[in-house]
Amino acid sequence: MVNATDFWDYFDMDVGEASTVASIPSPEQGFVLGMYCTLLGVGAVGNAAVFASLLRSRRRKSRVNLLMTHLAGADLIVTTVVIPLEIGWRTTNAWIAGNLACKIFLVLRAFGLYLSSNVLVCISLDRFFAVLYPLRLAVARSRSKTMLSFAWIIALFCSLPQSLVFRVLRHPHVPEFEQCVSFDAFSSQQLELAYNVFCLCAMYFLPLLIITVCYGCIFYEISKNSKEISDKRASDHSRIQLRRSDRRPLARARRRTLRMTVTIVAVFACCWLPYATMTLW
Repeated sequence: MVNATDFWDYFDMDVGEASTVASIPSPEQGFVLGMYCTLLGVGAVGNAAVFASLLRSRRRKSRVNLLMTHLAGADLIVTTVVIPLEIGWRTTNAWIAGNLACKIFLVLRAFGLYLSSNVLVCISLDRFFAVLYPLRLAVARSRSKTMLSFAWIIALFCSLPQSLVFRVLRHPHVPEFEQCVSFDAFSSQQLELAYNVFCLCAMYFLPLLIITVCYGCIFYEISKNSKEISDKRASDHSRIQLRRSDRRPLARARRRTLRMTVTIVAVFACCWLPYATMTLW
């Protein structure tokens, strides 16, 4: 993304400087390009392998596999659209694909990021209902499909404004130098800040809050059940032996799920934190 300040810097350049910027990446850009290429290779291979494995799985119709397939699909969108877009953009240092492509690709870029966050929210809600309401299995799959439908719709709804915000502008002194920017898209800085804060909340803070609350409730439920088992074992040894045999596998499975999902929350929070900090800064 090129903001207003960056674009004014382009405006202040003379013809020679603008031509150089448009053709030769700096050493810092070379390092960033190398990192993007590494992420592209690892992400494409990893997500494609996971996606193919889920499609071939014998349990591909299970609720968990459905959710994981959508997550892998969302990550593939990020890998195959967002990262190549950034590589091409930083390689040319200019936008050479035209105004329509500027709008379409910026919508797709935001859509992939929104969708990835939304599917993680769906997974956390599914785990929440599975642990706190384990007997309602009849509606679990239809509920998951409904949540995933909303995840896609909300992602599209939140990303469509990018088509209005971004467009191609031409350098006033170098006609062949164009850039896809959000420069002067808002009537005031306050409105631009409000839009950026909304995007950040919808993409990061709100999903993080929902995920954290869901897994906090799961942890509380596991702790409560463990305490109940301990108390009943002390009061009625023979009775609790039966209950332990019934509930121990479930408690163990819940703990494994908790460890996995807490890891997901931590990785989600840490990976998005630099972007959120830079945006708010």
